[in-house]
Amino acid sequence: MAIKRLKKLYFICIKEEIMEPTIMYFLLLNCALIVGGFDQDKAVCTKRHLTEVPTDIPPSVKSIDLSKNNFNKIQVANFTHFPNLTSLDLTLNSISLIGKRSFSKLVSLQQLTLSRNNLVHLQDDVFDGLSKLLHLRLDSNKIQAVAPNAFRSLSSLTLLELSRNKLKKIARVNLAHATAQRLDD
Repeated sequence: MAIKRLKKLYFICIKEEIMEPTIMYFLLLNCALIVGGFDQDKAVCTKRHLTEVPTDIPPSVKSIDLSKNNFNKIQVANFTHFPNLTSLDLTLNSISLIGKRSFSKLVSLQQLTLSRNNLVHLQDDVFDGLSKLLHLRLDSNKIQAVAPNAFRSLSSLTLLELSRNKLKKIARVNLAHATAQRLDD
């Protein structure tokens, strides 16, 4: 009987906390999940030696930080379950290949950071489906070549950062639909 009362009291306390603005932290297998507050529904999965996107991240997250892991390629199967994602950070991995349309299921994505990886070439349609993307950071890679239609579907792009790469010359790149561009060297 005393245990039942304790459970009820605990439940009431939790319920009262949830009704007030609060930030909650949950530990997933490979990530910390931050719910509420300024960083609404953010999964932080840094420095976990990951080579794949953890399967226990809820599909409702708005932001995923996968920086400082061991990803070497990105494929369409990696990000099929996150339709609400607005920010994705893949900084400081070992990514050398991004498959065509790898991010096509991330229809709400606004910020994509791929800084400090090992990218050498950006192929056509690599960012297909990212029509809401505002910021794309590709700085500090080893990019030597950009295919003409690599950025074709980025109709909302306002920042494209390509500084500290090995680009010698950029051939005609299709940015026709972007409203404004900032191209950092």
